[in-house]
Amino acid sequence: MDNYNTELEKLISILNRDTKKDNIANILLFRDYLSKLFAWKKKLGDTSEFIKTKEAHNLFLNINSEWTAKLESLEEFNSKLIANNIPVKSGRYFNDIFIYLYFQWNLNSDRTEINECELANPYQPAIKIIERCKDIHTHNGQFEIGKYTYNNREKYKNFTLPSLEDDFLDYIDNKLNHLGTSGIPNQQETNKLWEEFQKLKQ
Repeated sequence: MDNYNTELEKLISILNRDTKKDNIANILLFRDYLSKLFAWKKKLGDTSEFIKTKEAHNLFLNINSEWTAKLESLEEFNSKLIANNIPVKSGRYFNDIFIYLYFQWNLNSDRTEINECELANPYQPAIKIIERCKDIHTHNGQFEIGKYTYNNREKYKNFTLPSLEDDFLDYIDNKLNHLGTSGIPNQQETNKLWEEFQKLKQ
């Protein structure tokens, strides 16, 4: 229980971030998240590429174990957030499922089924979206990351962010936000931004 409460306090601190904006970096975080999600799915033997339901994002459903069967439900977890004065967006909003999965993954990161895969936490970029962005939801069958629409998964199938640190994400936003959707960078352009950012830090 002590570990549970410690992780919950960390999560609440993340969710209480003061400034949430619809920025370019949020769409890049979602691309990065999907790349990590599908790397995990492949490792766990799931070849499905369907992502429109909340269940499709729940990797615990791919782990057949006694401990996964005993995880608290999303509804139970949402009740605890509400009790801690954390607003919960559910329904067509994916905020609640991403928060829940990030928390449960951290809480169970020492489990053998997770450790033996030797892959990065798939929900780290997802919680970073919730931390930095107002919301993520579906509309007309597509994901809306704040005010930006995510589409063309095939084009960005293997996209990865060089870093999830806030200073780098802020650097992207400061350089590209004024361009709107036309400023959303591809992998090569993102890598170039990372190189520029690293030089500024030297």
